[in-house]
Amino acid sequence: MYSRSAVVDFDVVAAGLSGDLAYVVGYERAAASIAGGAEENLTLRVTPVYRREDGEWKRVHRHADPGPGSASADRLRQAMRDRQSQ
Repeated sequence: MYSRSAVVDFDVVAAGLSGDLAYVVGYERAAASIAGGAEENLTLRVTPVYRREDGEWKRVHRHADPGPGSASADRLRQAMRDRQSQ
């Protein structure tokens, strides 16, 4: 759904480490297009999860959403509904 996007900033809210698992919670700010529309500034709540494998940290999961009450969230939800109905 997103296109022509580049991360411009990441604000860390929380992070944790336990053994071979780690997570970061924060806000990712970028300029992107939603479903081919005009490029706009977006903020996503992001939570990546990492696992250490053979001494290297690898991302094993990433969740991101635009958060409640944003116009971007409404446009993204509509684009997803339109895609499912095709």
